[in-house]
Amino acid sequence: MTELKIMPVERCGAVSQCMAQPQSYRSSIRFGEPTPKRVADHALQALESARKKDVEIHERNVPAIENNKAVRARIEEFMSAIGMPNKFSQPNPRSRRYSRTISIEAGYLSDMTREVPIGDGFEQAIATYQRLKTDYDRFAADAASADKRSKEEAQAAEQRKAAERRATIELAKIIVRYGLSEDVDWDGVLEALRGRDKRLDLAIAMEDTRGDWSAGFYRVQYAIDRYKLETDQDKEILADIVPLLADQEDGRVFRDTAWGYEALYGTIEDQQLVKDARLARQRCIP
Repeated sequence: MTELKIMPVERCGAVSQCMAQPQSYRSSIRFGEPTPKRVADHALQALESARKKDVEIHERNVPAIENNKAVRARIEEFMSAIGMPNKFSQPNPRSRRYSRTISIEAGYLSDMTREVPIGDGFEQAIATYQRLKTDYDRFAADAASADKRSKEEAQAAEQRKAAERRATIELAKIIVRYGLSEDVDWDGVLEALRGRDKRLDLAIAMEDTRGDWSAGFYRVQYAIDRYKLETDQDKEILADIVPLLADQEDGRVFRDTAWGYEALYGTIEDQQLVKDARLARQRCIP
């Protein structure tokens, strides 16, 4: 008969030591900001590390568990062979009104349960791991979304700052180019530049109306009122545009007519003025 001895079995308990809530790992971030994503990554790393440790313990335990199962089987075989019962009855000490008995497991069985381990808690460790993994993954997904939003917001903020810097530089260049007041804003720039050329003034009024004619064609009317006839081409321009004021239903007519705003821009000799005025117009649009 092969000699059998009881072998020790190490318990799988690493996963059970992990935090119930992944957020609890926030205090484990020693350096830098403990962002949700960093906390989630740290929590998942800790959980997987504990899982790996439990698996390694269980794999080392397999020979001992199989050995101890054989030990138990040998003991049970021997006890059965000699007629040793696996339980017995005795009076229930809690019964007062009438006699009752209770069934008690034989001592050798409880001794085996206590002294001959055939389990290491691996099944419980698996269940705990799966439960925590679900919670940790959910937290990680939320953290990833929050991290993405944070990066997008930071990028948008940086883009706004860059746009503001560019606008400030552009404004400064125009102020210097035209000798405008240092404290003028984009509205003031647009007004000043429009005053330097009547066709520019009219073209911008037409382009503004093409963008929004909900209040009618008043912008174009005011620009025409300011328009001074000096050449035959001026007469052609007004002869084309003035009749359009009669039917104020579609501002796109100022784009599509023969002397539309793009055509007017093209007649202006100082194209730098046109470029700067159109830039100022864009900066003034909310």
